[in-house]
Amino acid sequence: MKDRIISIIGLAFGIFVFVLAGGFAREGGITDNPALYPRILAGLVIGLSVLLFIQSLRKKDKPGERAFDITWQGALNMLLGVGMLFLYVAAMPRAGFLISTSVFTFTSLIFFNASLKQTLIAFLPITLTIYVVFYHFLNVPLPSGPWF
Repeated sequence: MKDRIISIIGLAFGIFVFVLAGGFAREGGITDNPALYPRILAGLVIGLSVLLFIQSLRKKDKPGERAFDITWQGALNMLLGVGMLFLYVAAMPRAGFLISTSVFTFTSLIFFNASLKQTLIAFLPITLTIYVVFYHFLNVPLPSGPWF
């Protein structure tokens, strides 16, 4: 049952992105159509959602199985994760990409039960990899913050 719900949500999201991307303004550059890549991704999401829905129809539900087992701890974890994401987005213009992403990555790894050793090893390479890919390869302007 949960696969059906997830596939319907994915289908709706894919259609939403596909329609929304159609409104992108056409400019010069690598391609004349900036909606091309988002529409390709939306088409993949739509296609995979349809496949998941078909697969869920073929699979038999177990008697008495609930689609989702929502616990207070699970709901609290979800709300904390969403709150961390909002704080990250709000902090980025003020603190800059490197600092806010480093703090967000560090706290997220701790939140998802990574050991302190794993977190200390991983959070800087993750941040720097994202920075290099977006800033240097894709030429995406990132907020620098007051310190850089």
